[in-house]
Amino acid sequence: MANRVGSIEPYNESEEDFDSYVSRIKMYFVANDVGDAKKVAAFFTLAGPKIFGLARDLLSPAKPEESTLDKVLDTLRAHFKPTPVLIYERYKFYSRAQKSNESVKDFVAALKALAHTCEFGTTLSQMLRDRFVMGLASDKIQQVLLTESELTFEKAVSMATARETASKDVQAMASGSVHYVPSKQQVTKKTSTSNPNSSIVSKSYPYSKTKFTNVSSARNMSNVPKTPCSGCGKLHWKRDCPFKNASCHLCKQKGHLKKMCYTSKSKTTPSKKNVSDEPIMMDVTLDSVCVPMEMDTGATCSLMPRCQYEGFWPVESERPPLNASLTVVNAYGGTPLKVLGDITVSAKLEDGSSVDATKLVVVEGKGPCLMGRVLMRRLGLLKEANKLSAGSAIATSMLHDFPELFSEGLGCYKERRFTIEVDQSVPPKFCKARTVPYTLRAKIDQEIDTP
Repeated sequence: MANRVGSIEPYNESEEDFDSYVSRIKMYFVANDVGDAKKVAAFFTLAGPKIFGLARDLLSPAKPEESTLDKVLDTLRAHFKPTPVLIYERYKFYSRAQKSNESVKDFVAALKALAHTCEFGTTLSQMLRDRFVMGLASDKIQQVLLTESELTFEKAVSMATARETASKDVQAMASGSVHYVPSKQQVTKKTSTSNPNSSIVSKSYPYSKTKFTNVSSARNMSNVPKTPCSGCGKLHWKRDCPFKNASCHLCKQKGHLKKMCYTSKSKTTPSKKNVSDEPIMMDVTLDSVCVPMEMDTGATCSLMPRCQYEGFWPVESERPPLNASLTVVNAYGGTPLKVLGDITVSAKLEDGSSVDATKLVVVEGKGPCLMGRVLMRRLGLLKEANKLSAGSAIATSMLHDFPELFSEGLGCYKERRFTIEVDQSVPPKFCKARTVPYTLRAKIDQEIDTP
């Protein structure tokens, strides 16, 4: 190996997949004509002492140098890449969607990487096509792809990439980032009337939305500060701020407005509790299929998105039947969700808690499966707090000890005094009271006179 081709660094599990490293090792053997008798020794020499020590322990009582290369690689592969759980690997594939800042090409590469362990076989191309179309972040590209009657995975990727590139080009053209160089005929000189010896160059840019009438305006546009003004918060130099002589209503100093006052920013605010935003997940076996579900105490019924429903049961004949449902489901904020129907399945937890039949509402959209309060209560995951009924001894004692807390009407806060600051420079404005319609006067008088 005096004139060897290339080099192979020792294997690092955190930087490279083991199968990828083995592929590079084999190509290295081919490039350097390494014979079969030397492949085991060459492999351990290149892979480093950590791999040699690990292989020696895994192959014991056999010695590494007495084993074949295939035996060594199979043993190490079983250690670095244990047999994956097929259901979970497919769950990761069906749950993968395009991220906000992810390009179409990167999304395709991620889907193909996840599909390696899903064992789709002859249906790989169809599965990639379906997941690709459903996982796209752009609704416009999805609409274009869904209009194609004979859509393949390769065609879908090509069309989506072209649409994405065109969209970026249009945005670049709209922002005026493409610089136009005018010809000599388009550069004219105008003589200033005030100073005949001075000349101002006027340039015409037919493809730019912004036209500079002279050189000084172009210089001013390029000289815009990168940080907002400390006096008013707008984007200009402090020396040009119209409020540079204004007085702050908070600290009474000149040069800035109240919203930009450093005094208000320096006040300490109550520290927020370190509350984790991570969702609480629970593995639930639904009809012998393990489904990760997010516990949502704000939801009454349990939900399953359509992509999850088709992903956990890829074979249509094996899916729980989808029944018509009259359930109305609204997302957080009141946005209605499209209900496709509901399924009836059995549910079981790892601790043995189970229910024979429970309903899950299948909705259109993306996201995790949600476990609602009804299913939580049936599985023993949700327990109600102690209730305090009126007339009990504890309630009577609380009413007696804290009567001011249960009195009718509004209370009065007496801990500190508050003042309302009024800008004396602002003239008062008189607003006429709203005229009451004639048809409502009798009712309003009656309401006022009601004790």
